[in-house]
This record gives sequence, C-alpha cells and structure tokens, in this order.
Amino acid sequence: IEVWGHRCAGNGSSIWEVDSLHAKTRTLHDRWNEVTRRIEMWISILELNELGEYASVELHQAKDVNTGGIFQLRQGHSRRVQVTV
Repeated sequence: IEVWGHRCAGNGSSIWEVDSLHAKTRTLHDRWNEVTRRIEMWISILELNELGEYASVELHQAKDVNTGGIFQLRQGHSRRVQVTV
C-alpha cells in the first residue's frame, strides 16, 4: 500500500499555499495514473475427467472467504491451470 500526501499545518495557511498544495496533488494524481495499469485476470483450474478431457473444477463461494471462491479439487487427478488476461 502506498500513501501519498503533503503535510500541511492547516491553520494560518495563505490561499497561495493552499492553491500550490492542490496543484501538487493534482500533478501527483495525474502522474500516478500514467504509471498504473488495471488488468482483469481470470483463473480456471481444469482436471482430467472420466472421459479423458480436461474440465473446469467446481468452485464453491463462501461468505467468509474474501476471494472468488474455493476450488474443489479431487485427489490424484491431473490438472491444468488456465489464465486469461
């Protein structure tokens, strides 16, 4: 986590100082948007089924889990991980 900001006394600041502070903040925000990128990534786990084909694993969603869910894997089966960006 990165926290960006400027120290400011808050009391007795002139309007010019406040405007300068806002200009710095806007500039920092614009520059941060230039270097960050958002991507969407989907992950699927495939297991070898009885027909010899790779099929998606069942996913159970639980309220107490903050991720996308819990993959239900079967012991002893071959797996593949499929990632889509």
